[in-house]
Amino acid sequence: MAYFGNSVQVSAWVAVNGRSEITYRVYPAQGIAEFTLGGSDGLELQTNEAGLRHCVGAFTAALDAFGAATASPPDVATADLVEPVIPPIEHAG
Repeated sequence: MAYFGNSVQVSAWVAVNGRSEITYRVYPAQGIAEFTLGGSDGLELQTNEAGLRHCVGAFTAALDAFGAATASPPDVATADLVEPVIPPIEHAG
């Protein structure tokens, strides 16, 4: 965590798989959507509409790159597009 004047910068990560809980709430009066990845104790993400569109575009591009990289043997061009998979941590409850 780093402090910069009136703001705080925090780094975090979350693993999401096909069974991960993802919830969202839209707050029209504030112009934001809030996502929670991984249940009530998970990572929260707040964004405005422009930020959400930016995420959708980036996630779509990553999904396309992932599909292209896994459809054929990796080569130099696609090997850099897919990060190594870190298996999700299973938890009880």
